[in-house]
Amino acid sequence: MRSIVFCLLIFLSYSCFRAEGGKGGEDTKDETKPPVLEFARLTHHFGDVNQGEKVACRFIYRNAGGSDLVIHSAVASCGCTVPSFSREPLPPGGEESMEVVFDTAGRSGKQVKTIYVRSNASNNPVVLTIHAKVVLK
Repeated sequence: MRSIVFCLLIFLSYSCFRAEGGKGGEDTKDETKPPVLEFARLTHHFGDVNQGEKVACRFIYRNAGGSDLVIHSAVASCGCTVPSFSREPLPPGGEESMEVVFDTAGRSGKQVKTIYVRSNASNNPVVLTIHAKVVLK
């Protein structure tokens, strides 16, 4: 019985130590500020565009946080919209751009497309929107 109690005490002590992060009570708070993805604008209006044209715009963004920003993905709501971006880490204060190409082939009328930008930023995801009115030639 004594050995069971002893083993139980050792197990509980080990569990408490692990729950504290294994640092023996040291302050383990991370002082690094996370990255923040900040776009100059979240929307672009192409206006009237002829059907069959490919139009492009650039969204300027910067890292307004305190550590490197990494964009993991930029996914459009439709296959007609293709975003391209740098996969390199962006240091704090750094600036970059994301190009978005919209192919109007087979489209007509008012078009609204969204791009979901996922990153390691604290404000994740960020949603970009493009608008166009596709007119027949």
